[in-house]
Amino acid sequence: MTGEWAGTILGELIKAGDAHLQTGPFGTALKAAEYSAEGVPLISVGEVRQGHFEVSDKTPRVSKETTKRLPKFILEIGDIVFGRKGGIDRNAIVHPQQQGWFLGSDGIRLRLSEKYSSLFFSYQMRSPATRAWLLQNCEGTTMPSLNQQILGRVPIVLPPITEQKAIAHILGALDNKIELNRRMNVTLEAMARALFQSWFVDFDPVRAKLDGCEPARLDAYTAALFPAYFQDSPLGHIPQGWEISTIGTKLSTVLGGTPSREKPEYWTGGTVAWINSGKTNEFRITAPSEMITREALENSSTKLLPRRTTVLAITGATLGQVSITEIECCANQSVVAIPASEEFPTEFIYPWIQENIEKLISSQTGGAQQHINKGNVNELVLLCPDHQVMNAYLTKAKPLFDQIAANCFQSRTLATLRDALLPKLVSGELRTRPSTTLVQGEAF
Repeated sequence: MTGEWAGTILGELIKAGDAHLQTGPFGTALKAAEYSAEGVPLISVGEVRQGHFEVSDKTPRVSKETTKRLPKFILEIGDIVFGRKGGIDRNAIVHPQQQGWFLGSDGIRLRLSEKYSSLFFSYQMRSPATRAWLLQNCEGTTMPSLNQQILGRVPIVLPPITEQKAIAHILGALDNKIELNRRMNVTLEAMARALFQSWFVDFDPVRAKLDGCEPARLDAYTAALFPAYFQDSPLGHIPQGWEISTIGTKLSTVLGGTPSREKPEYWTGGTVAWINSGKTNEFRITAPSEMITREALENSSTKLLPRRTTVLAITGATLGQVSITEIECCANQSVVAIPASEEFPTEFIYPWIQENIEKLISSQTGGAQQHINKGNVNELVLLCPDHQVMNAYLTKAKPLFDQIAANCFQSRTLATLRDALLPKLVSGELRTRPSTTLVQGEAF
């Protein structure tokens, strides 16, 4: 069916004036001294994810003066940004709220004329066939690199513009729902975090009683569970009657392991989920890194972890990353797991580890590669609230954690559907219906 669509290379669109590539500023054009904590984000390969940008507090920014001096690097709605080094098979499209961001030195920007749908092109460049082409034709081995000449040779198909927009609409609708779930989870996580902070870090209900006030936003029954005084402890002042212990005293910790790679039968046809430390970068872990067999589980040091277990990366690039498993799984030796107990639910353990992660990192050992060991985790101080307060907290926090998990699983299902549809739609194997309606504002 693709025979009905014109096939060409991106370079032909560039020659016709319907596409333009721009590499980010090199050398003295933009000096590191011009980076600042304020201004517009500087978009390089580190900010480009598959289909979206990920900007954090660590993302460099540039001032308005810099953008005025170098206007050709200002990003506009519909621009497609590629990473120039490393993750060269990724691209993200600039949405209205990102207009005015600035192209970094490790980025390449593609801008299309109105004859074409930028969103369709972004999806086409994310198709398995195009990603494979980019990885096969890039320069470098240890560090893949991309340039304008390579991008100019990328094979593309050109359906009619109505078909481009229809395909972009279908795939975009799935991505929009995934993004909505992500934003909802950010809000839910902030709500859970604020509750934990108020009760177990700032001790707001106790402080209110000390001041002769009723604790804010608490019903009378819950407010009555909190004492009216503090006591001294190794953590400083804590609510009267509460205790201080350690993670290792109150909870079991589990160091992961890796079944022998010399036995391929351990890694073929498995039914047991297994994760590496890279998965701790994920907000919630809803899928494994790999699957192993039951025999592999029984003949290695890895252990099966229950669903909703707090996991912590203890070495490497992910050192200090904390996540929650939402599936039953095993982990590798770069992960320490802290399964919940009846006394201490994950809804408490997870934010407690997050709150104290800097203490753990400061206790790290090792030479060339720093790491936290299981003993460091066991020795971490642990606040032990009154059990009735813990139950009241769980009543409020668990629904938030449950909804976060549900959103993550739904987003994974939607992403799987999108990834299955993408190559079929882009190649023309699967056609859209003529009646497909477009949402206003999806023109790019």
